[in-house]
Amino acid sequence: MTCADVFQNMDKRFQELGLRDVYGVFQFDISGPGGGRWHAQCQGDSVRVQPGTVDRPDVTILTSAENVVKLASGKMNPTLALLTRKVRLKGNLVLAARMQGLLQKVI
Repeated sequence: MTCADVFQNMDKRFQELGLRDVYGVFQFDISGPGGGRWHAQCQGDSVRVQPGTVDRPDVTILTSAENVVKLASGKMNPTLALLTRKVRLKGNLVLAARMQGLLQKVI
């Protein structure tokens, strides 16, 4: 599994989980080999994940491609990753805190 694979499947995972009450724009800035930038636009029952950036995301998530793969495969605890700054957040921290549990299911 690669970082790109995780983002290609993210919108499908949102739909499978039936996450209908999520509203916000999330920017993912992923460093290192295999990294890149993706954004997820969540509007109720509609989620669109695309490569690239948006002008004003509600939350920006910064981490490495290696960490994305570890999170997706269950080899890294999301809460511990935040506490040890392997994953950093910027922006609306209330929305980010709400999304933490959802991202754990989605990634």
